[in-house]
Amino acid sequence: MYIVPEDDQQFQNFIHNVNTLREQNHLTRRQMADILHITPYMLRLLERGQISSRLYADIFFHLRAHFGISFKDMFGRRI
Repeated sequence: MYIVPEDDQQFQNFIHNVNTLREQNHLTRRQMADILHITPYMLRLLERGQISSRLYADIFFHLRAHFGISFKDMFGRRI
């Protein structure tokens, strides 16, 4: 299990933005997990920054396909 360090701002932004997108779009964890092609349990781990770093790329591409968000917006700032 990988835990995102608090000083890794890009990944902290990513985690924050996943949660924000879910809330802004009024999605349940189950619905967001389906969009990301992961389980609700994995989504909970992601929201806490406790997920394997190898999954971030896959998750990002699913976010991009569904929400049309850019890499720069997803990792570069908090939405």
